[in-house]
Amino acid sequence: MKLLSVLFFVCPLTSVAQQGLQVQGTSPLYIIRVESSPGEFEITTSDESKLSSLDPSWIKSISVVKGPDATAKYGDKGTDGVVIVTISREYADQLPDTVRLALGPVPPKVLFVLQKTMGTREFQFTGTTIFDMDQIDPAWIESITVIKDEVGKKKYGEAGINGVVVIRINSKYIDMLPEVIRTQLAE
Repeated sequence: MKLLSVLFFVCPLTSVAQQGLQVQGTSPLYIIRVESSPGEFEITTSDESKLSSLDPSWIKSISVVKGPDATAKYGDKGTDGVVIVTISREYADQLPDTVRLALGPVPPKVLFVLQKTMGTREFQFTGTTIFDMDQIDPAWIESITVIKDEVGKKKYGEAGINGVVVIRINSKYIDMLPEVIRTQLAE
């Protein structure tokens, strides 16, 4: 099994390729993603020049997937590991056209609000949070309301400008929610 090692040194105003994103003895698959966006752009070793078009200040994180996890998700292309470069949302428009078009549109940050029935407290979050919506069983949901346009901004300020999804949780299921939410919803 080949060893995948990634060295990354941040130097302002230089490209990723110039600053030492190195993979020794392997040909990993590179993936470019935009934070909170479902699309991915694959770069093979024959296409590594596209990495040089990334400004290091755009990078939110770099992660490495290797071994069975890499091949399970990316097939044979992940045999030598996968280097995932996540770009901050604010720089998505500055990506090269070929990358931006492949990634598709970056969805706006929608505000999610969890409420419990018979309560006044709320738990607010956007797509970039430590909370995972998969932790909520759909059976716990009493109602979902979508607030758009100026109404969302009027009620929730700038956080609601791109829309608000209000999810009301039946009070009898509050104890089943993750602690971070239960604490916020406690009266």
